[in-house]
Amino acid sequence: MPLNISFAHHNYVKRNDQQFSRFCFATQFSQQFKASLWEHSLPLELQLYQVVEKVVSVDDFLRLREVSGLTPRPYDAAKRALPNSLFGVQVVIDNHTVGMGRVVGDGALNFEVVDIAVEPIYQGKGVGRMIMQSIMGYLDRDAPKGA
Repeated sequence: MPLNISFAHHNYVKRNDQQFSRFCFATQFSQQFKASLWEHSLPLELQLYQVVEKVVSVDDFLRLREVSGLTPRPYDAAKRALPNSLFGVQVVIDNHTVGMGRVVGDGALNFEVVDIAVEPIYQGKGVGRMIMQSIMGYLDRDAPKGA
């Protein structure tokens, strides 16, 4: 059965002087193929990461802030604030959000990058870089010159 695979970000990691391919974003894998990947327990750096340009849920926001060591925020305040974000991005592995970032501001002159958080087990694996690349892509596309 052929697979329709597209990659948005591909790089290499080195371990013991050997180079391994790392696919950080993939779409359209069949469920059977995904299941076979997890069955073989791929190392963290070879798991598939999905970058989703959407603000995280309140629950994921609060959880990621807590586990990454950021200041806790009240649930009600987060529920009010998150929909007012200019842009949000999350990194998902097997339907589990492992990292997030947001942009807040007035949408014309001021853009502030906030709430960059990655689960500790995924820190140092390029997740934060993927979040920042997505945020910079948004700013390049949508922020007016001179902002």
